[in-house]
Amino acid sequence: MQITVNNQSVVLSDLKTNIPMLLQQQGVQPSGTAVVLNGRLITKTKWDGCILREGDDVILISAAFGG
Repeated sequence: MQITVNNQSVVLSDLKTNIPMLLQQQGVQPSGTAVVLNGRLITKTKWDGCILREGDDVILISAAFGG
């Protein structure tokens, strides 16, 4: 299955990939991360039940700390 993550094509081998699984595969820490799926912000409480589908467009936004 092919999706787009932050404007880059990504092939997923598991057809039942949810957002936490995607974050793990991409090496992104869930803490401080926002997920936008097909133009809609997905709240963290819905990540587990959000199964990705062919052609989905995902944007991962991670907070940067420092100063």
